[in-house]
Amino acid sequence: MFSQFIPAESTEQQPDAKLQIWAKLVLIVRKDVDNNKYSQDTNLNEVIIRNYVKNIGVDAFFQCTNIKKVTFEGLNTKIQICAFDGCTGLKTLTLPSQLEEIPDGMCRNCVALTRLTIPNS
Repeated sequence: MFSQFIPAESTEQQPDAKLQIWAKLVLIVRKDVDNNKYSQDTNLNEVIIRNYVKNIGVDAFFQCTNIKKVTFEGLNTKIQICAFDGCTGLKTLTLPSQLEEIPDGMCRNCVALTRLTIPNS
C-alpha cells in the first residue's frame, strides 16, 4: 500500500492524508471509504473521519491492529458491517451523533475497547 506523508498545513489539498506526528500515523479521511480500503494496515494509530464523509465500507479497517483511536467528526456517516473488526488495539471510538444503527460486527474482536462515545444528537 502506498502511504503519503505530508506536513499538517497541506492536508486540506489531499483527499485522504496520512500524517506522521510524534512517531504515530494519523489518517485523516476526507472521502467515503471503500470496502477493505485500509484492511490490515498496521501503520495506522489514529483515524479522524471528517464531517463530509458519508460511508465507511465493509471491513474498511479490518485487522488494523495498531489503531488506538477513531473519531467521527460528522453527524450521519453510515458505518457498514465489520468496519473495525479485528482492531485489537482500538481503545477509544467516538461515533457520529446521528448514527441510525450500530452495524453487526462493527467492533468485533476489539478487545482493548474501553471507551465508546455516542454523542447526543
